[in-house]
Parts: sequence; C-alpha cells; structure tokens
Amino acid sequence: MHSCRTLLIVLFISAFIVPASYGQVFGKILSKTEADSNFGPVQISVPIETELLNKLLDRYSDVLMFNIIGGEPVILDKYREVVYSVTSISIPKEQIFYKYSISVIRELLISGGSATTEIEKRSEVLTVTNGLKTMEFGGLCPPFCEDE
Repeated sequence: MHSCRTLLIVLFISAFIVPASYGQVFGKILSKTEADSNFGPVQISVPIETELLNKLLDRYSDVLMFNIIGGEPVILDKYREVVYSVTSISIPKEQIFYKYSISVIRELLISGGSATTEIEKRSEVLTVTNGLKTMEFGGLCPPFCEDE
C-alpha cells in the first residue's frame, strides 16, 4: 500500500515537471469549407510542391513551422532553422511562425491528395491547404518555441 501511494505521488509530481509541449500535437485538419467559415477568406496564398513537403517530413520527426515572408513560403524546423525558403533569408527571433506536428502535416497531404499545397494567410491565422483539406490550430512560435 505504501509503495502504491509513493508511486501516485511520483506520478503527480512528474506531471508538473514534464514540459507542457511534450507529446502535444499541433494542428487539426478541417474541410476547406469549414476553414473558410471559421477563419474567413484567404488573403494571401503561396504554393509549394507537395513532393517537397513530403521530403521535409522524412527528414524531421516532430514539428515544422510555416509562414509567408515577402510573398514566399518559409519553413523552419523546431529550432527555428530555415529548412525551406526560395531566397536566402534571416529570421528575426520575434517573427511569429505557425508550428504543426509532422503527423498532422502528413495526414493533410495524404487526405488532400493534391500535388500542390497552399500556405495561406487569413485575417487572424495561417492555414495550410492541400486539395479540399485545410490544417489550422497550430502552435505559435514565439511564444511557444522548442528551444525556450
């Protein structure tokens, strides 16, 4: 009985020590119609080849972060290192990126089935669309970055 109580105490304390982002999934897939209804119309959309995204997914294991800068798509890894950009770019620490779990991105690309993926800015959010499927509810970095 004593060891059971000790185990419960250890588990309870561990819940507060483990970072909140550990094991957290970033992103949710909606229909394009739901995304338009929930987040408003797309204001800026930039294409990226789905095949290129699939190659990035194979290289990274947890999250990728997206944004549109200067009218071009920019993708970072969890440490805010640029993994895709059309031009050479330096990212200021305060520049917000939208973080999505690799598993959710992969699900989007499979369920959307399109050869082109669109990174889209809407009035309040950034979404990623493939075919008739749209991904949103990503984490913001900053303030919630892996290296902090």
